[in-house]
Amino acid sequence: MIPLKLKRRYLRAPMNNECLYKDSDTISSAYVYNISEGGCLLGRIQNELSSEQFTTFLDIPCIPDFTKLSVNEIMMTGVESFSREVIGTVVETRRSKIDQLTGLYEIGCEFVDIRRESQEKINDYVRNFSVNTVFSLTLFEQGTHRDEVKNLIRQCSTLLNYEKGLSMAKIREQLLHDYQSLESL
Repeated sequence: MIPLKLKRRYLRAPMNNECLYKDSDTISSAYVYNISEGGCLLGRIQNELSSEQFTTFLDIPCIPDFTKLSVNEIMMTGVESFSREVIGTVVETRRSKIDQLTGLYEIGCEFVDIRRESQEKINDYVRNFSVNTVFSLTLFEQGTHRDEVKNLIRQCSTLLNYEKGLSMAKIREQLLHDYQSLESL
């Protein structure tokens, strides 16, 4: 048997929301593409950062575990009802690249100074996102020809912060992609 070589130490989950960061004396906004216990991927950064270490302020939604909710509870839940935790943490740049089309920077960051409570919020987010991704994928096995299943899938994708108006095929494709990203070690 060929031994498994791990590429990544921590599971990561898509975040798809904005954050603030402080570089020198300037506070700017960026976009958080994904997050894990060990760090995050930031993008849409206008200028090259002046130092390797900087402070980020991340908005972590407390998404519920869909498997512990009834169908009615899921359907009645809105993203606006999620409690949120804004955490400030020092990160260090591990890799950086420029998007050739936009000229904006993407930076892979590692958490270097983070409170345990903040790390637990991130772990909860990643764990629940993972469980909810699997839950949403299993809904496809019930058949998307039934309106109640389609509506539940659409609601789950909305709660997972996917783009609205996607076809069932695109939602499934995105869920599969994110599942593979979560599980790709």
